[in-house]
Parts: sequence; C-alpha cells; structure tokens
Amino acid sequence: MTEPFLEARSLSVTFYPEEPDRRFEAVVDVSYSIGEGEILGMVGESGCGKSLSARIPANLLPPE
Repeated sequence: MTEPFLEARSLSVTFYPEEPDRRFEAVVDVSYSIGEGEILGMVGESGCGKSLSARIPANLLPPE
C-alpha cells in the first residue's frame, strides 16, 4: 500500500465565543485519507462542517 498524498486524523474545530459556557463544536473527530490522483467529495447539509474539515489541512484555519 502506498503512502497517502493527504491524510487528516481526528480533526476537530471548536469555537469559543466570549461566553465561555457557550462553546460550539463545529467538527468532531473527522478523519480521511486521499491517495495521489484521487478525489474526495464531502457531502452533507449546510453548516455541517465540510468547509472547515478542508481548511485545516490546507492551512487556512489553524489547528486546535
């Protein structure tokens, strides 16, 4: 088996608004692996964290 081109393990994104007890877990424990030449499609309803799950490995959102 070849090494993945891109691999994400246990991604999580949590937003902490000014009120500490009102945290929002936008993405919880998402993992995926993409081989060279492969395409990954993420499907889900609006607001379920698809874009956030792609932004972390692209360094467009800092990891937690």
